[in-house]
Amino acid sequence: MPTRLLDEQRDEIEQRIASASSLVLYLDLEAVCPGSCASPLGANELEPEARAVLEELARLEGLLVCVMSSGPLAELKQLIDIPGVVHCGDHGMEVDAEAFRFAHPEAARFRAALEQLNQRLSGLPLLMPGVEIRSRPLATTLLFQPGEEGVHDRLGTMIRSLILAENLDLRVAEGTSSFEICPQLDWNEGAAMAWIYQRIKTREALAFVIGGKTSDKSVFRAIDGAITVQVGTGNATLPDYWLAGRQEVGPLLGWLRELWTRRLDRADTESAWSSASARPVLTIKEASPILNVRLRRAAIGRRRQAMG
Repeated sequence: MPTRLLDEQRDEIEQRIASASSLVLYLDLEAVCPGSCASPLGANELEPEARAVLEELARLEGLLVCVMSSGPLAELKQLIDIPGVVHCGDHGMEVDAEAFRFAHPEAARFRAALEQLNQRLSGLPLLMPGVEIRSRPLATTLLFQPGEEGVHDRLGTMIRSLILAENLDLRVAEGTSSFEICPQLDWNEGAAMAWIYQRIKTREALAFVIGGKTSDKSVFRAIDGAITVQVGTGNATLPDYWLAGRQEVGPLLGWLRELWTRRLDRADTESAWSSASARPVLTIKEASPILNVRLRRAAIGRRRQAMG
């Protein structure tokens, strides 16, 4: 189904929110910050208006706010220091909330692998002036000027050969002026979103996803029945709706706050026997250790296969 401009479809969204038993808001940091924790330039401050609305949303009954970033969890928590918010960082490999926490069982091993790789790369700026290395706990980014002839090919060849020689379970993401080295896993932000959703006892909870222009495709496919909105038109057919730019996200969050407040007010005044008007409740269940066991087994299987 083609993506539609959200402003033209507000009635159908209002109807879905009005009947929701609970609401889970997933917000990609890129959608509200010109920079992000994963950006080579770092994260900019969250706009005061957006922060105020997020604080109000996080306090509403029956609503869970999750902020996602491909950057480090610690930096995300420092930037979005709002009580009650779920923080999901490092490409979904780490999740931190008041009621639950998750760390991918392979995260520690990849940190060690990246530290070793960073040591090997430390002299690179001397060999190739203009190349800059930005390291994070679970990713390393190499920046260069795209106009310099031959730098892209030479740098790409060197990085891939180095990873292959070290037999590291890492992958290289190529950009116009950068190479990002990060873990090669069957796990991403979408998988982390689904994991968070599974912590909610009421499975009829409505998910509302706001992604950025470069958000991973998995973000828009993670949860069946979710309302998905993209800020910008990077993945033209993946989300249900799109917004023209970041300046529209603040008003969208404010509109969601009004809709959910109205939902709560109606539940207080209408009869308790009607399931559609019952007061929204969002209860978190304990995290199961089974997923960690499965992830470890999958990682061991990949390593054995790679070794032949």
